[in-house]
Amino acid sequence: RLGIEHYRRHFIKPNRPIDDYVHTEDLFDENDIINALSNHDFIIPVHESLANTSVYDLYVICFHEQADQIVKWMREYFKDQPNYLEALFNYMSHNRLVRANMLITRKEEYDKYCETMFTMIDYLKQHIPVEKPDSSVWGYVTELFPAIYIDANKKSYIEVDMAVDDFNQDIQKDVVYVTYNKKEEDFS
Repeated sequence: RLGIEHYRRHFIKPNRPIDDYVHTEDLFDENDIINALSNHDFIIPVHESLANTSVYDLYVICFHEQADQIVKWMREYFKDQPNYLEALFNYMSHNRLVRANMLITRKEEYDKYCETMFTMIDYLKQHIPVEKPDSSVWGYVTELFPAIYIDANKKSYIEVDMAVDDFNQDIQKDVVYVTYNKKEEDFS
């Protein structure tokens, strides 16, 4: 099993009490991962619903004119791969965003995912001018990719709640986390 996790974001166990604190024992552990991957291809963060906007509109807000370039060249890259082209269109036109560049999957699947994503990124870098080398454009482009890859390849997934470490403290301690996504149905 391999995955990507942000240094301040962590998957958390399902069915924990809804409050503002997440301790280390609340973090998704190896047993949770094994159980989730026994029935699904990917573990990803819970989708975030965007109010009155699409994923594409959000990218226009973040990147202005570069948003059009990103989508244009992604469409060009995927022009001979109708499954990816359709997945790109579907994802960019709806209002459910997968944030955080986080996922867990089996090693073989992770290798395919990375090969596809980095080949696409290399292509985009040849066509999209980025003004400064530390630009966050590529991070945001890769944040689009899990949902597109999963849809294009008809992979199964499970959405898992995510905690954000607002204090940036060492995970080895009994850290208190605040701000986390909960599935919408958990609030009904």
